[in-house]
Amino acid sequence: MPIILKTVGKILLFLLIAALLLAVIVPRFLDRVYYEGPESGHFDGERFFNPDGGDNGIRPPGSGGRGSFFWRTLTDDRP
Repeated sequence: MPIILKTVGKILLFLLIAALLLAVIVPRFLDRVYYEGPESGHFDGERFFNPDGGDNGIRPPGSGGRGSFFWRTLTDDRP
């Protein structure tokens, strides 16, 4: 019985390590898939952009930045 438990433990450890390595390695290959398409009002053939300029990021309500957002969330300081 102890031999079976050791073997099962080794197999589970190997599977866990393999799964964690896959989680690290696979996204690097997926990042190499780029968009290929015709130029348009928002795509210059290489990058997407906002033709109106403005803010390209998404900000939390109140737009006080990340620090104030987390502080309001942690302290429950809601208007």
